[in-house]
Amino acid sequence: MTDAADDDRPDDRPDPADEGELDLAARYGQRPGRLPTPVLAAIGAAGVVLLVYLVWAALHFSTPDVRAGLLAFEVVDDTSVRISIEVVRDPAVPVTCAVRAQNVDNVTVGSLDIAVPTGGGDTVAVGGVIPTRAPAVNGELVACTVDADGEPSG
Repeated sequence: MTDAADDDRPDDRPDPADEGELDLAARYGQRPGRLPTPVLAAIGAAGVVLLVYLVWAALHFSTPDVRAGLLAFEVVDDTSVRISIEVVRDPAVPVTCAVRAQNVDNVTVGSLDIAVPTGGGDTVAVGGVIPTRAPAVNGELVACTVDADGEPSG
């Protein structure tokens, strides 16, 4: 006895079981799931450019032109704070360091730009007295920057 579905198949159509594995991509015209070579080349080039930028950025920003640290601060009275900082820089380059005094609520009550003179060694200690408008409890180094025009800023 034969199945009804087998009787409806034309005799000239091959039986799929006889063909082994079917190549559906060839049969239906589907492309393989691979990107075209120019697209892969563009993605690879973008990856190389990104990697080169990351290496450059890591090397450039890991060696700053100026490094500084707070050595000491002393609250002199209700209107001033004495501060000392250590600066490591190229002796030929002028540098300016910003310092500030804060009150018990961490509100800035005074600030000062300290010009670090050229010359001397790579590491220098400089300081100043920060005038305050209210009693301060600490002194803080904000930042040190290389002066672009050769003159201390501020």
